[in-house]
Formats: sequence, structure tokens, C-alpha cells
Amino acid sequence: MVILKKICFSLLIIAILALSSGCSKDDAPEIIYESTATVIGPDFGLCPCCGGWVLTIENDSTIYRTETIDEKWFEPFDEDEFPMNINLNWTLNRICGGLNYIDIDEYEYK
Repeated sequence: MVILKKICFSLLIIAILALSSGCSKDDAPEIIYESTATVIGPDFGLCPCCGGWVLTIENDSTIYRTETIDEKWFEPFDEDEFPMNINLNWTLNRICGGLNYIDIDEYEYK
């Protein structure tokens, strides 16, 4: 009976180790970013289509705006933190009054 308990205990430990070793964040697929952008800063304009963040995308002369950056972007920034470079995946959301708004799907600081 004691041997059976030792075998069961050993099998339980092996199962726990096997299951926990397969759960690593390193196994997450690497995100490939399609663009590099420079965030110029917040848009403090008061027009109906103003607001959000102003940015330019590398190899594109258009100036874009976005409102879809996550909550950590709403922390206060110092003016000397801009311009800020990021890698991003994005889609065009709308054009409002000649201003191009994009949705940022994923990003990382460069």
C-alpha cells in the first residue's frame, strides 16, 4: 500500500511539472508591426474633428490622428517626451474635415 501511495505521489508530481512547463509566455507568437510612426503629441484643437493624438507614419506624408491608444497613454506626459517613436499596426477609421483618423490595433514603444 505504501508503494502504491509513493507511485501515485510521484505520478502527480510528474504531471504537475509537465503541465506547468508548457505554460510559458515565451511561447507567444512575436508580433510583426507593419509601420513605424512618430507621435507628435496631443491635439488640443477645438474644432469638431480635432482631438486625440497627432502622428506621422514613416514613408507617408499624411498627418494622422488617433483616439484609440490604450489607457496608459492618458497618463500625463511631459512636453519633452515628444516626439515619441512607436511601431504599430493600424487601419484607417475615418476622414473628418480633411483630418485622417486611424485605429491603432497594436503598438510598442521603439
